Amino acid sequence: MRQAQTSGPGGIPPSVLKAKFHIENNFHSEITLDDIARAAHLSRQHISELFRNYFKQSPVAYAIGLRLDYARELLCRTNWSISKIAEESGFKNVYYFCRIFRKKNCCTPTDFRKKRHNK
Repeated sequence: MRQAQTSGPGGIPPSVLKAKFHIENNFHSEITLDDIARAAHLSRQHISELFRNYFKQSPVAYAIGLRLDYARELLCRTNWSISKIAEESGFKNVYYFCRIFRKKNCCTPTDFRKKRHNK
C-alpha cells in the first residue's frame, strides 16, 4: 500500500487534509467521492481508506455530518421552509434530508425547530 507523506497537523497527510478542506468548502453543493478523490489527488478507494483511518468516518459521512450541522443552524436562525433548508444544506431530496435528520437527531426537522424556539 502506498503511504502518503505526513506533515500536517497531528501527522495527517496533506492529501487527506485537502480532501477534508474540499468537503468543508463544498458540502452545501453536490459533491461526490470522485470530486473528493480528485481534490486529494488520490483514488476513491485510497482517499476513503485514509480518511477513515484519520477521522474514523468516510468522506461521505463527514459531508453528511456537516450538512446536518448547517441544517440545525438554519433551523434555529431562520424561518425558511424545511425544503429550503434541505436544499441550502446540500441535500437534493427533502425526504432523504428528513429521514437522515430524524435518524441522527431523534426528531424531525420541524420538531427540532419547535423545541429550539420554545427554549
